[in-house]
Order: sequence, then structure tokens, then C-alpha cells
Amino acid sequence: MTTDYFKGVISTIIENELFLTGKKGALLSDTYELNHIKAIVVVCPEQYEYPINKEEVEILKLPVIDSYNFPLINYLEKAYEFIDSQITQHHPVLVHCDFGISRSASVVIAYLIRKYQMSLKAAFQYVSDRRHIVCPNPAFIMQLYEWQRKYHSCVGNDVDALYIKQLLSVSSLLYRDIPSKSLWNAFVDSKFDFADALKSLRKHLASRDLSMEF
Repeated sequence: MTTDYFKGVISTIIENELFLTGKKGALLSDTYELNHIKAIVVVCPEQYEYPINKEEVEILKLPVIDSYNFPLINYLEKAYEFIDSQITQHHPVLVHCDFGISRSASVVIAYLIRKYQMSLKAAFQYVSDRRHIVCPNPAFIMQLYEWQRKYHSCVGNDVDALYIKQLLSVSSLLYRDIPSKSLWNAFVDSKFDFADALKSLRKHLASRDLSMEF
């Protein structure tokens, strides 16, 4: 199945509770009728007109940009609380961005990490098994790792770090404009604090007058 195919597919993450898609799928009326969607998490700054009764469906808008310097982790708490509250009320939730590849996938992965005490590896594999095109950008992967260290009972080890590096290698093929190696090194040096890592990397690049190249 191609990437274009999946852009319009509604991927079931948790049966009758949590769904992931791109904007194409989010704009189909069948999406809401067949899955009984009662809440939407929009993980992009664009504005859309959904084929819904706005009095019956709650919407959370998160203006996330798919960029290496975007602080995704600052939005994960709000996303988690909204999704968990809706599911607790037996309201199926649809999470989407443009393509259902990076931003919305990251939010879903973060939800699983906290809700079910999954490691990033387990949560990523779980979502990827259900939506094969999932590929958060390298910076989001690092922020999800920071999130895991905050909420997972196992705070991380060398095996975790090795798996994260493998994810980054794959993600870097899609996001070639992101300085993944330099960012990862800064992330490790900052003891896995992404905000500090980003500041450190910017300072380093500015001092050497380098452009942001991978």
C-alpha cells in the first residue's frame, strides 16, 4: 500500500476509542458516521470545515508545525488530558494532521506512553503496525523520548537509546533538512532535555557560522 493510499485511511489505534488519519480522511463524512467520532484533535495550524454537527463533536486545535525547532512536548500534556477525558466519556477520538505521518502520530504515541506505561519503542511499534507510514520527524522522536522518561516507570537505558538512534536514522531519510546527528548529540549532552539541546545546537551553529544542514 502506498503513502498516498494511507493519507485517506482511518487507522484504528484503539478499537472504538482512538483513530489516526490525515486531513483527507478527516474531511470525509463517512469517517464520523462509521466510527461514531465525538472528538477531534487537530495537530496542525490550518483551519478546516469538518462534515460534522459542531454541537455534537468537540475539537481541540494544536497549532503544531512539523519542524525540528517546534516544542511539541509543550502540547502533549494538553493533548493527553483531552484525549483521555473524551475516551473516559466513551467518546471516540480522531487525531489528524496533514498526512497522519508525523505530528498526529506523535500525539497518539505520546498518549499510549503515558496512559499504558509503554516505552517509546513499544508505542511506536504498536502505532506503526496499525498505520505503516508513521514517521515522526527526528526532533519529535527526541521529544517523545523525553516524554517517556517523564512518564514511563523505566526511565531509559542503553537499549532504549540504541533504538531511538535507529528510529532517527530512518526518520532522517524523510527529513533531510533536519540536523539529526548534531541535534541528537546535543540532546544527549543536555541529559535528554530537548529545549536545552536546541539552545545548545543553535549557539554552536551560530558560533561556527554554519547553516542547518544534515
